[in-house]
Amino acid sequence: NGCDGSVKDFLVTVYPTPDLANVDRTDSICDSVYTNINLTSHVTGTQFTWRAFGSSPLVTGYSNSAAPAILISQRLENNGFVPQKVTYRLLPAANECVGDSVDFVVTVFPTPNLSNSILTKEICNNNNTNITLTSNVSGTLFTWTCTSSSVNITGYSNSIAPGTLINQNLINTGDTPETVTYHITPHANGCNGWVYHYVVTVI
Repeated sequence: NGCDGSVKDFLVTVYPTPDLANVDRTDSICDSVYTNINLTSHVTGTQFTWRAFGSSPLVTGYSNSAAPAILISQRLENNGFVPQKVTYRLLPAANECVGDSVDFVVTVFPTPNLSNSILTKEICNNNNTNITLTSNVSGTLFTWTCTSSSVNITGYSNSIAPGTLINQNLINTGDTPETVTYHITPHANGCNGWVYHYVVTVI
């Protein structure tokens, strides 16, 4: 009616959009290791939910989030011989606001193995072992330590550097067959495999 009332203030709080602040959004781990991913945000109080997807049925151990969290700690297993991936599709939330979904990809390397079907060999005295080591996992190299059946056999030694060939000249100074056991560890992609025992009998 041509009259002005008194001025009143109405305060609107505008919350920022929560985000994923992790610069590196990829990681790689060995088979049967926990992810241990710490999630961070530029927005205080942000927590994350996620859905998880595997690259094939050969990778297991992942699951969707049960509740909002800032840590993904899941034990992922690669049951094959090639690297597998798990994609975590993250959804940040804070102050009842939801940010854009972001993918965090974890590569799970397989456990390197020794694929030689026969782990024994016989050679004559003063001959070379000439053992070629193979694996189903590409790029696998091997280290080894040695034990002998007695002091009558010489010429063996532990590995100096990783490789794929054991070629040592073994000498049996006794009157009966002696053995050298090579305790072989496979290595690939920063992951170690189980120890295998390869027995060479020197006649």
